[in-house]
Amino acid sequence: MIVRPTYVVGPFDHTGRFARWVDRIARGGMVACPGPAGNPMQLIDARDQASRVVGLAERRIPGAIHSCSPEPSWSFGDMLAGIRLALSTDAEFRWRDPAEVGSAPFSLWTPEAEGVLALSPAAARATGLSPRPFVETVRDTAAWMVTDDCGATIPAGARPHGLPVPDADPVGFTPAAAGSRRIPRPRGGAGPVRA
Repeated sequence: MIVRPTYVVGPFDHTGRFARWVDRIARGGMVACPGPAGNPMQLIDARDQASRVVGLAERRIPGAIHSCSPEPSWSFGDMLAGIRLALSTDAEFRWRDPAEVGSAPFSLWTPEAEGVLALSPAAARATGLSPRPFVETVRDTAAWMVTDDCGATIPAGARPHGLPVPDADPVGFTPAAAGSRRIPRPRGGAGPVRA
């Protein structure tokens, strides 16, 4: 069995790549984003990936399967809009040509997305992949980000704004005033609160 995931995201992600976007969009204001907005994007919640791999192993399903979601033509812009919707923030996206500022500051963005982030999830779904709603991944990630575990899991160089490292926002970010970072409540809460 060979499982080929796209970006693996969600709580306990030690890379901080997805958490950076959750954190930045939670703070609202103008957000610099690498264009074009329609660049393909796919990801998988780590919890869905884990349960799927265990299920495949238990059923001894052979072969190579892409572990990806959602269906093409979900895009980088759809991902950012989904984060904004899940967190109910006032973030406004300003799409930039990555060549203007360099692509390095932009987590999860790749110019070669067409060939690697627009895969069919049909085989994955046929073998049991049942991804949770994206809003759940976003809100659970945001809830995890305010725990001590997040600070211990993400390496210092990859930590989001709220953790004790210098803010590494790329050109064009306009952070909210210090002390007013919006932290979403865990599932079932009444919406964002100010921390």
